[in-house]
Amino acid sequence: MAMKRDSFDLHACDYSDARGERVSMTSPHGIRFTLVSAGAQDILLDYRKGAAAIWLGLVLEGELHSAEGGDVYGPGALLYGGEKTVLHATFPGSHKLLLALVPTALMRRRLPADLPGQPGLLTRDSAPAILLADLLKSVAANLPEASQDMLSPVEMVLPEFILAAVLENAEAKSLGGAAGRRASMLDRVRQAIEMRLEDPDLRLSDVADQFGVSQRYIQKLFETTGDSFGSYVKDRRLEHCRADMSNPNFADKTISDILFHWGFNDSPSFSRAFRARYGVTPRDFRRSAHLPTPCEQRNCSN
Repeated sequence: MAMKRDSFDLHACDYSDARGERVSMTSPHGIRFTLVSAGAQDILLDYRKGAAAIWLGLVLEGELHSAEGGDVYGPGALLYGGEKTVLHATFPGSHKLLLALVPTALMRRRLPADLPGQPGLLTRDSAPAILLADLLKSVAANLPEASQDMLSPVEMVLPEFILAAVLENAEAKSLGGAAGRRASMLDRVRQAIEMRLEDPDLRLSDVADQFGVSQRYIQKLFETTGDSFGSYVKDRRLEHCRADMSNPNFADKTISDILFHWGFNDSPSFSRAFRARYGVTPRDFRRSAHLPTPCEQRNCSN
């Protein structure tokens, strides 16, 4: 059972029950899903030497015994951690586990604080965590027959589900008093922005008025993460445009359709911003996604 490529190693196993299966697939934007079905074994989940990512581990069958805290997790338990979080787990019997590895490029700017150094547990009485677990269960059920096209809608909502679940789960001590309150406020501001990204007239003053605070206060919230209001809005719009341009469901939309839908006012400024962010022009990016343009679908000559 070769596990090295997924950054988790088989340390020991019960050879009387030595069996296992692994199915892995990576979404168009780099979210890697791995479904492991095996007998008794001891594994180390360690992504520190790989690309920066956030991981989720959903126990589907069997029991997971964590060496870090001595805790035992049964079916339905959803663990998570950052790229520096190591999980040493023992499975005493047959089990099934789904791992999701989400690049921090899709998540980092929207996280309220660093993820815990030890593996965290998303509580089952949290509505966001329940929704996240249900989404991952659906992925696990369909992964053996899934295609990248099928994973495109999942990768669009998964980062938002993770953010909501982590925020709901965060303890005051992990966020740190006043810093925690600022982080919580910043997330509320980000969520308000997310709801209005399609509005080309969205301004800092609009968001400040919505929360009854000064524009300077909103800016200072973003400064705590090395960001600014304008930069955050632009980056989120770019992320949505990039996702739509690589989504087969939107192959009939032109690049102009997509950029105007997400609040950009003109094509030249969008193209410059897109190239500065991703190192490629929008047109070349869409070609690399192997999606036919609307013109190609109509056999146009221009």
